[in-house]
Amino acid sequence: MKKHQDDHELENVQLLEERLRSTYGPVKPAPEFIETLQHRLITPPRVLMENRRNGLVFLVLVIGLVVGIILFVLIRAIYNLFALDEPAD
Repeated sequence: MKKHQDDHELENVQLLEERLRSTYGPVKPAPEFIETLQHRLITPPRVLMENRRNGLVFLVLVIGLVVGIILFVLIRAIYNLFALDEPAD
């Protein structure tokens, strides 16, 4: 069963290739394209190492948020403390 399916798929691919071949003629690529592609395939890519400081940035943001909340609560408590000490008119 598997071999029959593989033969059928191969036949379909060959039919597709023949249709494409009869519809479209061969294309001569531009020499610049060939040179560029050859250079990209042969030359190893330059790898740039990035410093991963995501943890440090996250830590600074969390500390800043905690300090901001603490300051907000302290300032509000001090304001409420002094506001209660003054007599109401």
